[in-house]
Amino acid sequence: MKKYLAPVICGFAVGVIQNVPIIGNFSCCILLPMASFYSLLLDQKANNNYEYIRYSKGLFFGFLTGIFAALIGSGIDIMLTLFFKSNNFSMYVTDFVKTLEEFPLDAQLKKQMSDILIQAKNDIVKHGFSFFYTFSFTIDQLFINSIFGGIGGLIGAKILNSNKNKTYNNQN
Repeated sequence: MKKYLAPVICGFAVGVIQNVPIIGNFSCCILLPMASFYSLLLDQKANNNYEYIRYSKGLFFGFLTGIFAALIGSGIDIMLTLFFKSNNFSMYVTDFVKTLEEFPLDAQLKKQMSDILIQAKNDIVKHGFSFFYTFSFTIDQLFINSIFGGIGGLIGAKILNSNKNKTYNNQN
């Protein structure tokens, strides 16, 4: 576990920040890639190992950072929803339903999807929990965060390796 402590720490930080209004909107496309890069940097400093970073390691560290961010962020969001019995989904579900009506789908399918969304909103307002919302939100976060984390890890490995090449070339 010590081997993967840097992605856990950085993923935890992004998972918390994801639930902060306004700043959380930038978590997937800006903060998560930066956290993946920083997890590689932390790993280097913790192990005092400044050798070449394989891209597979960068991808893996970014992926782990994204997974931890998704799990922590989803857990916090679910707890806040349970406590306040409201979240962004429940506030904007009517807009989702209106948008769904514009899709070129069968009327019966639109009705079923609208019913599911409205039932999820009613469950959140009444009980503070909806299995549909919890499941779909967590899967969405796992998918999106792991992709952007992996991208950030690859970019981070490239940046850290390019700095090594510059240092090596300047010494010769």
